[in-house]
Amino acid sequence: MDKNREELIRTVVHRFMSVMRYVRHPGPPLDRELSPPHIHLLFTISSSPEGLSVKELAERSNITPGAVTQFVDILVKKGLVVREGDLNDRRIVWLKATELAKKQRDKFRKEHTAMMSKIFEGLSNEEIEQLIALFTKMADYHEKKEKNSA
Repeated sequence: MDKNREELIRTVVHRFMSVMRYVRHPGPPLDRELSPPHIHLLFTISSSPEGLSVKELAERSNITPGAVTQFVDILVKKGLVVREGDLNDRRIVWLKATELAKKQRDKFRKEHTAMMSKIFEGLSNEEIEQLIALFTKMADYHEKKEKNSA
């Protein structure tokens, strides 16, 4: 990597981190006992109205099905997720977010969006669209690269 590119990358990471220090999360979105992985899994489950199988959730989250089961056990105990057996295949268990989880997720998203909008106050809509395009380009590149290496 040439020196100029190295310096550009260091600068963009530094500037990104200096902006991120202004990000203040509104507090625990659901329950103080839930860790970030619990919250991530819950948001992933609730984004799929028909539910997700343990296998699908594990694949989307890059964790093992066994780990998913352990995390989901806590979500079930808290009344945030329900397990439903598949009518056609007894080996499949569907995970679905409860109404309580959906309400709390929506509240957190609203608070999070309000907080994040403060970070972007200094940018026009066009500049935000440019950022979206750049991050999309980066994500697409890495997704393609990952598929080609598999």
